[in-house]
Amino acid sequence: MYLADRIAQWTTPLTVDLRGKEWTLPGVSGFAERVSQCAVRYVLMEDVHEACCQLAERWSDLLDPANPLLRAPLEQTWAEWRDPETAEQIGVLIEAAEKGRAGSLRIFWTRGGVVDVAQADIAFDFDRPLDFVQTFGQPRYALRALPPAFAGLKRHLSLTLDEEWQAYFRSTELGAQGLPEASSLCGENLWRDVIRTLAFFILVASRLPLIERPVERTRLNAYRIKAGRKPLLDHVEIRIGQAASQRSGQDGEADGGGSRKYPRLHMVRGHLVRRRDNIFWRTAHVRGGGSSDLPMPATRVARMG
Repeated sequence: MYLADRIAQWTTPLTVDLRGKEWTLPGVSGFAERVSQCAVRYVLMEDVHEACCQLAERWSDLLDPANPLLRAPLEQTWAEWRDPETAEQIGVLIEAAEKGRAGSLRIFWTRGGVVDVAQADIAFDFDRPLDFVQTFGQPRYALRALPPAFAGLKRHLSLTLDEEWQAYFRSTELGAQGLPEASSLCGENLWRDVIRTLAFFILVASRLPLIERPVERTRLNAYRIKAGRKPLLDHVEIRIGQAASQRSGQDGEADGGGSRKYPRLHMVRGHLVRRRDNIFWRTAHVRGGGSSDLPMPATRVARMG
């Protein structure tokens, strides 16, 4: 089941006991309606998630706030993916102003079969630095865990703990002094998913051949409702399409100083290619062997006699 569906069907409130007092805190169930009413819910397939990671690791300068491509695609969007290393589901509720340059992110994840939600909103404003004093009485904290490669984002991202969580932390032994520590820990856990979300903004606004496949659940939900089960949400699966063939023109040239004229015939995985401030997707292709047009060797099955 996709993460958006799990959130939409989550009804258990979050309660925490502290010194004999039961606290009801903002949990997953408090966001069920907002996720269900999103204008678009994206499910990022593995290749799109990998492209987001590639972009963030190789071209962090594209995440400069001055880049006009850095903007949310819609005023209200849901995006989710599965982390290939941990198999955890990650989701982000994106709410933005009209032009997508300012707004907030709320991050969700699964762990051990349980869905959890961050204790804070991540605000972003790429047109002006954020004020870290107080906004409407709510203290804002910087994402200090951001690596130096993303230093330009530090004045344009901030973390604001939910009011209920602030009251809870103030009631602990640390008191009000515990808020900066709690926000710092929260930022350490969230910054990677924030960066991947911003990389997704760039991909959507770039020239990548993204293919959107709407998945409509009307017929399936009719059977689910009849069987007494909760309906599933419609969503859009997004993957990278097959761009036109782009031969490098260099594969068959000698290197001038090596003893081998051509590299061996091999398969190159799909990957991002950058041309100045534009990014493109180079599809998986054969390279080497003297010609990029040579077919891959046929698969043969060997059996013991």
